[in-house]
Amino acid sequence: MLGYCIGVAIIQGVAAEALAAALGLWRYRQPVLAVANIVLMFGVVQGGLIAGGLSGGINAAHALGAVTPVMFMAGALVGLGYEGLNSFALDAWTWSERPLLGLKRPIDKAAAVGVLWGLVPVTAALAASFAR
Repeated sequence: MLGYCIGVAIIQGVAAEALAAALGLWRYRQPVLAVANIVLMFGVVQGGLIAGGLSGGINAAHALGAVTPVMFMAGALVGLGYEGLNSFALDAWTWSERPLLGLKRPIDKAAAVGVLWGLVPVTAALAASFAR
């Protein structure tokens, strides 16, 4: 199950990065960092959250619904930490001048994207529940 969850999360990462690149939302300082983001943050970290939730007894749609808010919060908490870490220490990517969801300041964009990270474990867990 872990491998499946990591795979689903990596597919989400590829889609998210492709959309961000097409819209010109941010730019990585080095292209390899985009690959590392997809594999490590989407795949290993968020995929691990998904697998942990699924192995914790989520076997039916009603059980998945019961833990969806917790999975969202866990994903968003990790995402906020990650976006904050980039903003204040890593500096692996920079935000473009284009507004994101109406937001213009880089820190506001980082906070919004951090919260959006909460969607990764939720949507991947839904995909995994349909694949069973």
